[in-house]
This record gives sequence, C-alpha cells and structure tokens, in this order.
Amino acid sequence: MVGAVAVASGALGYVVAMKRFSSSGLINKVHQKTKAKVVDSFKTSEMGQKSVFCRCWQSKKFPMCDGAHNEHNKATGDNVAPLIIEKD
Repeated sequence: MVGAVAVASGALGYVVAMKRFSSSGLINKVHQKTKAKVVDSFKTSEMGQKSVFCRCWQSKKFPMCDGAHNEHNKATGDNVAPLIIEKD
C-alpha cells in the first residue's frame, strides 16, 4: 500500500510540475544530470519510521527533502511540498 501511495504521489507531482515548468522545458536543473533518468529506489524495510522525499527538485539533499520548497513557494507563489511516508 505504501508503495502504491508513493507511486501515485510521485506521478501526481510529475504531472503538476510538467504543467508548471513546461515553458522552461526542464524541471531538474542540477541533480544527476549525467544520467538519462533520475531514479532512486528504497526498500521500506530499510527506511526509518518516517521518510520525507523532495518533490520540488530544489533540495540540496535530493532525493530527501531539505525544506527548499519553502523558499521556492515564497518566491513563486507555488504550493509544492514533500512526499512524507510513515510506517504504520
């Protein structure tokens, strides 16, 4: 269930970001630019009780959130926030 929620949230974040940034072409401006695709995977058994993942592509700790979306939101009027996964 957690995996399905993560996939759905990631897909929704992608669609929203594509609409928001489609005029500039790139969403990811700095992370892993030598790779054809940026893919990060995690095993839920290796995660702590709570994990916070970046969805704004601004985090210096990507794929983990460092709160960079707060400054981005203030500067742009956007409302992007992280994906938070907590174990039951």
